[in-house]
Amino acid sequence: MRSTWLWRLTMAVGVVCVSIGLLHLALGVASVPGEGRSEATVRWLAGLFLLGGIGRILSMVLHGRPQSFQMALTAMELLLPPVFFWLAAAGVEDSPISEACRSYRSALTISVTGRSSRMSHTTTW
Repeated sequence: MRSTWLWRLTMAVGVVCVSIGLLHLALGVASVPGEGRSEATVRWLAGLFLLGGIGRILSMVLHGRPQSFQMALTAMELLLPPVFFWLAAAGVEDSPISEACRSYRSALTISVTGRSSRMSHTTTW
């Protein structure tokens, strides 16, 4: 009885995951309600990733330490979402992170080509 329930749950989660993936492929950024830019999708996915890490921590508290591979996955799920949130903030035009990314890109353009027609201002770090 228990294995049938687990199999049904696994299949339901798989169907939901594939459906969400197909929705994102079909609609792109428009698949996130109320958002028209890609940073919203990155934030949603990073938030879900972080929730997975929190779920793993809760599982460790309740059931003990898992295998080392699961520990590595937990570390990734807790350490990568802040990076994704930072990258999503870089896409917002008026954020300080976006300004830093534009300045860095301009500096790279200057160092590679020797000049830059894209640079409209100079920022000193």
